[in-house]
Amino acid sequence: MSVRTFGAACLIAVVTITGLTIAGELAEAVKATLTGLTGHHWVSKGGLAIVAFVASGLWLSRGEGRFAAPEGQETYGVAVTTIVCSLILTVLFIARYLSH
Repeated sequence: MSVRTFGAACLIAVVTITGLTIAGELAEAVKATLTGLTGHHWVSKGGLAIVAFVASGLWLSRGEGRFAAPEGQETYGVAVTTIVCSLILTVLFIARYLSH
C-alpha cells in the first residue's frame, strides 16, 4: 500500500467513524444496532472503521496512480479531514447537550 493509498484509506476511516457517530446520535436504532454487534457502539464503530480502512486500502491499491490529489498531500488531507470531522462532532454534541 502506497502512502497515497494509505492516506485515502485513513480519510475513509475517519469519515466512516464520523458518519456512524452522527447516525447513532440522531437515530437510536442505529446506536442500538451498533451496540448489538459487539456490546458497545464505540467498539462497533472502531471495528467498522478498520474494515473500511482495510477494504478501501485494498481496493484503492489496485488503481495506484489514479489519484487526483498531488503526491505529498496525504498528511494534509488526513489532518484537515480529521479536524473538520472533529468540529462537526463537537458542534453536534454541544447542540444535543443544549437541547436537553
